[in-house]
Amino acid sequence: MHVITAASCVTGKRTDEIRIFAGSNTLSLCDKYDVDTWLIHNDWAYKNGQPTLFSFMDIAIIRLTKKVDERKVRPALISPKLLKHFYGLDGTLAGWSGTDDETRTKIMQTSMTKILTKDECYFEVPNQYMRSAIRNQEILCSESNQYFSHGYEGGPILYGTNIFIGVNLQKSPGVTDTKYKRLNFYTGLENHRKFFYYATAGAQFSVA
Repeated sequence: MHVITAASCVTGKRTDEIRIFAGSNTLSLCDKYDVDTWLIHNDWAYKNGQPTLFSFMDIAIIRLTKKVDERKVRPALISPKLLKHFYGLDGTLAGWSGTDDETRTKIMQTSMTKILTKDECYFEVPNQYMRSAIRNQEILCSESNQYFSHGYEGGPILYGTNIFIGVNLQKSPGVTDTKYKRLNFYTGLENHRKFFYYATAGAQFSVA
């Protein structure tokens, strides 16, 4: 079994420093899985002469030492559609971080979110660096009354219940800043499919 996450979640770490929790919405009831290895997109691209189209290709694949209990886990399906297909639609965020503050939770949190077009997102972002990234890179952006904060990097945005369309990068603006809308940013998946296939030989995915 393989898990998609952000490259920044594994960079500089050892395999014995990371464990995967899966099988329940309550952290204490999850099964725990050890990590065998992982592969970071940009490392793979460099070694295999593949282009890194964007600097924000913050994606890694974790391989577990054993399969997860499929009676408890429903693998996510990577969307075959372009990101623009989801503009204006509702997505679902899910993760172990808190919403609206810097807390962590022991119950998985979910929140509905509206997926924005590039133009809508661009004019709501206070940071010029992120504005440039939104214009020129494969970044998805969503708005909601809540957003996931500390510790959510690497978590998914889903369409429906298990269509996987992006990996969380960061949030904007700060929690106490009410001038701008509450946004989450994601690395889109549409330009990573060759990497996913190579790293997993066509295996099913879960999401961290």
